[in-house]
Amino acid sequence: MISDEKRDKALTYLAETDISAAEARADVERQEYILKQIKAAAYLDSMESTIDAKKADVEIDQSVLDQKENCIQSLIDYQGVANKRETARLIIEVWRSENANRRQGGI
Repeated sequence: MISDEKRDKALTYLAETDISAAEARADVERQEYILKQIKAAAYLDSMESTIDAKKADVEIDQSVLDQKENCIQSLIDYQGVANKRETARLIIEVWRSENANRRQGGI
C-alpha cells in the first residue's frame, strides 16, 4: 500500500525537478554538440592522408575520448533524474489505483 505521505513526496519530487530534469537533458544535448565540434577539430588536425585513417585518428584522439566520457556522465546524470521521476509517477499511479479499488470495495 502506498501511503498518502509517500504519494505527497512523489508529487513534490515531480514538481521540484521539472527544471533540473530539463537542464540535465539539455546538458546531454550540449555535450553531444561539443563532441561533434571536438571531432571536427581533430579531423582537421589529423596528419593522416586518407579519410578512413583520419576518422580512425579522430576516434583515438584524447580530447575526443575525454569528451565521450563527458557525454556518458551527462547521460548518467540525466537518466538518474528521469528514472527517479518515472518512479514517482508510478508511485502516484499505484496510489490512485489502490484508492480506486478501495472506493469500489476491492481492498
